[in-house]
Amino acid sequence: MSHNFTGRAELFKGIARNFGAAALPMVQAKVEALFEELPEEGAGEFASKVRCAAEIVGGLVRGAKHWTFAEREQLWGWLLPVLELQLPKVSNLNVGDWAAAIRFCVYDRDPRRFYPLTNLLFRPALTLAEDDTSFAQHRRLLLLHTA
Repeated sequence: MSHNFTGRAELFKGIARNFGAAALPMVQAKVEALFEELPEEGAGEFASKVRCAAEIVGGLVRGAKHWTFAEREQLWGWLLPVLELQLPKVSNLNVGDWAAAIRFCVYDRDPRRFYPLTNLLFRPALTLAEDDTSFAQHRRLLLLHTA
């Protein structure tokens, strides 16, 4: 995991830790907007936006450690559909960023805190299909292995 990724994710971890679930409405629309690919953007620009989204997501999940159960359910209620839509679109430009985000979420933590994430990674929508490209298979296996 790169130092820069960790540093930026730590910022969002601190925001989530200090402000609790009140931070969630402030970042939801911003994270979703980062996944919108605009026609005037190049691939590198879009990859940078997706990296930023991965950093925010990683920080939020890790910072939610002391949230109440209901607050964590609110986080997962918003985050799981977003990830289910976006993870299959992860490109070779940012697969490492998402692996780092997942690693940041789960490293040295009680697995019961992030079981919704591991359940998502095993969902049929993200499973291997016979017509998947080798990169799609690599992406899925890398994210599963990281978790």
